[in-house]
Amino acid sequence: TGTSSDPTTLGLQHTNHPLLGAAIQLADSTTHTTVFTGTLNQHTHPWLSDHTVTGTNVLPATAYIDLALHAGHHTNHPHLAELEMHQPLVVPEQGTLQLQLMTAPLPDSDDLRVTVHVRQESDAPWVLHATGALSSTLPATEADLTAWPPAEARRVAPADVYSELVARGNEYGPAFQGLTAAWRDGDNLYAEIELDPDTDVTGYGIHPALLDAALHVLGLEAPQSSDEAAQLPSLWRDISLYATGATSLRVHLRQSGPGSARVFLADAAGQPVAQVESVALRPIDMAQLAAAGTSTHNRLFAVEWTPLPTATSASKTPEPVSHDLILAAGNSPDDLHLTTGTFTHLDQHPDLSVPAQVRQVAAQTLQILQDWLADPANTDRHLVVLTQGAVTTHPDETGTDLVHAPLWGLIRSAQNEHPHRITLIDTDNQPKSTKQLTHAIATGEPQLALRNGDILAPRLTRHTPAPGNTLTLNPDGTTLITGGTGTLGALTARHLVTTHGARHLLLTSRTGPDADGAQELQEELTALGADIRIAACDTADRQQLKALLDTIPAEHPLTAVIHTAGVLDDATIDNLTPQQLT
Repeated sequence: TGTSSDPTTLGLQHTNHPLLGAAIQLADSTTHTTVFTGTLNQHTHPWLSDHTVTGTNVLPATAYIDLALHAGHHTNHPHLAELEMHQPLVVPEQGTLQLQLMTAPLPDSDDLRVTVHVRQESDAPWVLHATGALSSTLPATEADLTAWPPAEARRVAPADVYSELVARGNEYGPAFQGLTAAWRDGDNLYAEIELDPDTDVTGYGIHPALLDAALHVLGLEAPQSSDEAAQLPSLWRDISLYATGATSLRVHLRQSGPGSARVFLADAAGQPVAQVESVALRPIDMAQLAAAGTSTHNRLFAVEWTPLPTATSASKTPEPVSHDLILAAGNSPDDLHLTTGTFTHLDQHPDLSVPAQVRQVAAQTLQILQDWLADPANTDRHLVVLTQGAVTTHPDETGTDLVHAPLWGLIRSAQNEHPHRITLIDTDNQPKSTKQLTHAIATGEPQLALRNGDILAPRLTRHTPAPGNTLTLNPDGTTLITGGTGTLGALTARHLVTTHGARHLLLTSRTGPDADGAQELQEELTALGADIRIAACDTADRQQLKALLDTIPAEHPLTAVIHTAGVLDDATIDNLTPQQLT
């Protein structure tokens, strides 16, 4: 039964909600506490990826509403008296979040307290995201939306609504762009909303994307100053659900103050579906959002060099093995034990410029690699490539050898194509490090560094960026994006305009305005309020680039460059030509 997908085999109850897999009432009869559990991920619930705030996927507040209403229905407390959001929940692109909703009686009351906690992994702490109260009494609705559309109300274009919301940082994908018509009459806002046809509403009381769309017009009316972030619903009062399974709604928002309103929802015939006595928007705390994002499972990784056991005077010397050595480091390692093997020193010419040295050493290494890999006599032999100063293993290390560094990219590609045949080691050439070389090779690690007698191996670890390490653009300056009409460049341009407030963009490519999709991209970004210029320029051509930079107006000087242009001409190590390498 431990592998069964039926929760009843584990002593749990079905919930029939897409985000809540099971429920159980705790045995302590004095608390009458019920716990609901479930999971969240973008793979099983793709609509989650369509709700982003300043480029970050955030669980919409309306999802908590639907979860709480489901718990209320399950516990015979169908009226959600209140729900308050405490901090945003970032939904990672990869990985699954664990969800726990709990209901328990409030002191001296028939109402139930409801809490929503989420954690990133099975061993991570639970984080409280929302709290509220459920009541057993479902009040009657006052909504009457049978007369439709509203008389004498001024029509508002849905496209204008979404353009303004995107400019503020509220970015909605297809699942959340449900607004199909809108009107305004003083403090009264009206709308028609409809779910994307691909969205499945099975099991939801009211689908979060549909309820979220009901508030999009209200987002326009929320106060917004230059230093405020996107607006999100934060406090809800008296939410009642009268019908389930809706895919389209009529909406009436009666504003009760800046960024707050009473909400009435009805079906196509004007019959009541839901009512919200009060919902209030507030600016999202960007520092809080950034903190939530950095804690997300698998969100960002960094390489750390981890010490491995070293050889001591009592250590047994590894058995001599058949190695060959490409030596880019300064000295021959006398301590390397070889049965049969050759040392190949890379020729370096200090009188050449650094770029010329890079090309010369990389080409020589490629030729040695190809010859060695093609020789049948080396089938059972192992190749060691020894560099010096090609990588940094600690923030305090002062710089990298620009001639040796590219060899690591070249050799790592060769390792991927010929696994277990090549070892790549970077050394500081200290005597203590040289003495560890044979032991380092014996570890079987594909890549290592030797520092002051220590053997270090690269490992991926979760990384939290330092606070404040975010991109800040000068709104009056020009941002140049090379390759700006390509896939990556276009994505970058959209992100800079919608998330970072870029207003002056210069996009280049070899074909410029004639590139596929260039005209459409310019029209799209212009509609978002940006000044866009697309120019033809090969940024590898010094004269073309200089002429381009001379066209940037003095009132909007060049203040940022993002390089996304590139030309691909690759092959496997065995077939890579010197021309392709160049």
